[in-house]
Amino acid sequence: MSCNRCHDCRWEVDGRYKTYPYAWPADREPLAVGDIVELPPPMSAEDRELYGDKPWQAEVTRLGTYYRDWLAEVVRVVRRAPSHDPG
Repeated sequence: MSCNRCHDCRWEVDGRYKTYPYAWPADREPLAVGDIVELPPPMSAEDRELYGDKPWQAEVTRLGTYYRDWLAEVVRVVRRAPSHDPG
């Protein structure tokens, strides 16, 4: 089993940006800053009430994260950044 890479993603909520870390499987093509990804719906009832219960799209803003707790996993890549270079 491969380890997950963890990245920060951000999305806009009510005109403000939120940034949270998410996991991406290490055995898949690496993400790049600027990629647009689909994130899972919020897990907590409180967050589902605030943000809705549907997946949403976010931009990868940083490769790697300092967060060291359990992370939800990115669902899929929606669109690669124009200058995508995973190497």
